[in-house]
Amino acid sequence: DQHMPLQIVMMSAIAAVTTRIRLMATATLVPLRHPLENAKQWATLDLLSEGRLTLTPIGGWQREEYEAFGIAFEERGRRLDEQLEIMQLAWRETPIHYEGEFYRFKDVYVMPKPAQPGGPQILIGGDRMSARVIRRIVRYGSGYTLTSPPDAAQLARLADAMRSAGRDPA
Repeated sequence: DQHMPLQIVMMSAIAAVTTRIRLMATATLVPLRHPLENAKQWATLDLLSEGRLTLTPIGGWQREEYEAFGIAFEERGRRLDEQLEIMQLAWRETPIHYEGEFYRFKDVYVMPKPAQPGGPQILIGGDRMSARVIRRIVRYGSGYTLTSPPDAAQLARLADAMRSAGRDPA
């Protein structure tokens, strides 16, 4: 029951009248839309803004949002994982093929490609530095944003996972 404009529309309007500010699409409930639609919309905004987009895709916490779309709330994390995989695939390659638990398609072209090589910058959101969040950060993230600050042990686990994947924790 909050006045919250649709992110993609609001950010497109902002991109049209600015040239330097970074566009931060925070708390984006990507599992509520098809991943090909998400990939195309966010790639288009990144292109129009000349690479100024940062996206924070989340699974969310409100069961009613999922019920309204006919999507099982318990699937949100697995759907988010497929979404992230599909969006990055669509931003890098053409045509794309995918066979997952929730989404299946082949020979799909997602154009235009984003301005940022590999796609918009992604921050991984979550309520805490769980094993699943660490895995998402390592695989897809340029950073993270959490509702609970991580402790030293959690940061050490993240740094170890980043190094194991050949990524610089910095």
